[in-house]
Amino acid sequence: MKVAKAEEMRLMDRMTIEETGIAGIVLMENASQAVARAAKKAKSAGRCCVVCGGGNNGGDGFAVARLMANAGYLVEVVFLGEEGKLPADATANAQVAKKMGFSFLRTEEEAMAAIGRADLVVDALFGTGFHGVPRQREAKLIAAINASEAYVVAVDIPSGVNADNGQVEGEAVRADKTVTFHLPKVGLLLYPGAEYAGEVEIADISIPKGQEERLHLAGNVLTKEEAGKLLPKRPKRSNKGTFGRVVLVAGSEEMTGAGVFAALGAYGAGCGLVTAAMVKGCGQVMHQLVPEAVFLPVEEEKGQISVAGAKALRTKMERGEVVIVGPGLGTGEQVKEAVQTVLAAATGPVVLDADGLNVLSEETEVLKKRQGVTILTPHPKEMSRLCKKTVKEILADTIGTATAFAAEYGVIVVLKDARTIIAFPDGQYFINCSGCAAMAKGGSGDVLSGILGGLLAQGLSAKEAAVLGVFLHGLAGEEAEKEKGSYSVLARDLAAYLGKAISSIQA
Repeated sequence: MKVAKAEEMRLMDRMTIEETGIAGIVLMENASQAVARAAKKAKSAGRCCVVCGGGNNGGDGFAVARLMANAGYLVEVVFLGEEGKLPADATANAQVAKKMGFSFLRTEEEAMAAIGRADLVVDALFGTGFHGVPRQREAKLIAAINASEAYVVAVDIPSGVNADNGQVEGEAVRADKTVTFHLPKVGLLLYPGAEYAGEVEIADISIPKGQEERLHLAGNVLTKEEAGKLLPKRPKRSNKGTFGRVVLVAGSEEMTGAGVFAALGAYGAGCGLVTAAMVKGCGQVMHQLVPEAVFLPVEEEKGQISVAGAKALRTKMERGEVVIVGPGLGTGEQVKEAVQTVLAAATGPVVLDADGLNVLSEETEVLKKRQGVTILTPHPKEMSRLCKKTVKEILADTIGTATAFAAEYGVIVVLKDARTIIAFPDGQYFINCSGCAAMAKGGSGDVLSGILGGLLAQGLSAKEAAVLGVFLHGLAGEEAEKEKGSYSVLARDLAAYLGKAISSIQA
């Protein structure tokens, strides 16, 4: 499913009005009907306060007030703006509301009182065009909404949330439900905006399908239905070779578990065979915890892979098999050159994770020399080292950071966050909405790298594997949380619950 930014949504509105002849007032009425349905479903009766702003979002609000009053609610309308400055369609709805007998509450005292006594508040203050910090008067209204005990329905996006990036710079409405129109907005999916949005409902307001393709929207979000269609097929007549091979270059004497988690992730995703190329000190742990893996000891230097060890893997690298390199390798003197050796020799897809990223943070030009597909899976700190930005800057613009790096280096970037961004060299990106806080444990990222490798090994394209792999990783976390709670999920559980995650999206 496509996702939209504010300007993209404005263009689709304009195209609908100018090219199809559907009047703006009709789109506004359809939007208002959707909001009213959601509000009535949330609260079957009672006092409703609609807080309207000075734009088309306010126009939606005036229409919602009419619809709620017709349904028998006791409705009050707060409007502190100037009617003479309202857009034409909003003006029309304001005039209808007044003819129905509404007296707009225009003072702060009246507004606060109305919000305070409401059972249901409809937030129609700001629309998707808002950015920055609300003015003092609007900030007080927002604070009053948040302080009330009313159920809050936001129109299109909670007021105070930036529709393009989810940032909140001042007061913002904390909605119980947001009814957004035609497509989800980026700011509803990214944190902190996602936390303010509550439950998000996407309403059809008669914008024709296909507008998003014509505008070449870059943003996407994967649904369960779409994910199910991406799952690799499992033919009945098959063997381990049918489902591909992964070469895992991982682990060190101090971090044996990382390779284990990656191997479990690859097998859990359906890979046929994992060859674990690791230092001898990892052998016993791998044999015990993942006996299905073929253990291949490599030459080492101080408990970490050596350059000679990496060079000895060239034959395997040149076969075109999927390679996962980085989890738990360490950052010793020879690891950087060893990783570069692997990248240069590998002819198939490579998943570059953890220490593989860390040792290349000063040698990023190496990435441009690869002929095959490369998927990078950095968390914000690792991304900080790669792109020379602070973690704060990255978290404020995860989409911009990931897409810029992907385009510059010709790689796929999986920037891990509560809402992971999967960015591609052509500017397209996905916002992943699966997952939960229970996954915030050491080793979770290693499982993800294994999942990505396992899907690649089964023949999915790099784009399909990246998008589906991140989605399944999150679903596995959700499944584990259901049974183990949000505190006690471990990285190994993500691999263990992959089967349930896959089953949940199978047709």
